[in-house]
Amino acid sequence: MRGLRRLRSSRRWLGALAIGWGYLRRRGGAYLFILPTVTLMAIFMWYPLVNAMYASLFQWDGIHPLSQSAFVGLRNYVHLIEDLVFLNAAKNTVLWMVMYVINPTLLGLFFAIVLDAHIHGEVFFKSVIYLPGTIALVLVGFIWTWIYFPEGPVNQVLQAIGLDNLCRAWLANKATVLPAINVASTWVRTGFAMVVFLAGLRGIPPDLIEACKVDGGTRGQTIWYVVLPLLRPAFTVVIGTSLMLSIAVFDEVYVMTQGGPGRASEVLSLYVYTKTFRDQMAGLASAVGVVMFIISSLGGTLYVRQMIRGEVSV
Repeated sequence: MRGLRRLRSSRRWLGALAIGWGYLRRRGGAYLFILPTVTLMAIFMWYPLVNAMYASLFQWDGIHPLSQSAFVGLRNYVHLIEDLVFLNAAKNTVLWMVMYVINPTLLGLFFAIVLDAHIHGEVFFKSVIYLPGTIALVLVGFIWTWIYFPEGPVNQVLQAIGLDNLCRAWLANKATVLPAINVASTWVRTGFAMVVFLAGLRGIPPDLIEACKVDGGTRGQTIWYVVLPLLRPAFTVVIGTSLMLSIAVFDEVYVMTQGGPGRASEVLSLYVYTKTFRDQMAGLASAVGVVMFIISSLGGTLYVRQMIRGEVSV
């Protein structure tokens, strides 16, 4: 009886091996093609992520080996909830994400609709709008710091048109510093959104637009009821990537204000930098990094979900 059971078990194993071997013969080539990408992702993305999650459970200074640090469990995460500086940085990051998603998306959509009308000088305007996206973010920070100087171009223009009462030190005012920095980021990001939306507009069949006009639809109704619904994949790309990038903002904030005045522009990435290199609290900074990863995953999930559905072409 035992021999019969062993024979049946061995047959099952042989059958499973045969199925697996057949599957590898059919799909093995495809796995070989993606193996380099998966290997690089494992080395440069997955391993650092797992290591950060592990480090967040220790009271680590970032200098000595992690094995010599005290294990504190979830105490770092509890500390974040009680830390007013972290909560302020989280609030600023949420505000930044809202502005970073809405402003470039609306401006990019507006410019795309205007350029889709095949206006004279279309290539020139597209180049001018997209050009800021090719500039290094550190240089963008220096450029806009100069623009916002009390004697800079912004205040000079306001004085020239008789709006002297609106002149102020934009980067030294708690009420204006974060929106002012976001204007610089919008200047950089709008070009990408415009290109994506313009590609989506050029992919809409002209027959649908003409049918709406024949039915008596105005230009506004055509955009609202025909164009915008068909731009859903473009919105997914722009909003999804904006959500992922907004959580990691650092260069512009560090160059322009370093989180000031009075922490009014401090965001989570700057908080991580400060805790790691100034306060030598790398374990706590790792916990913040994990929180940032979870938030940024929302944008990635949105994009990948739509891509799997076939609504985003890549």
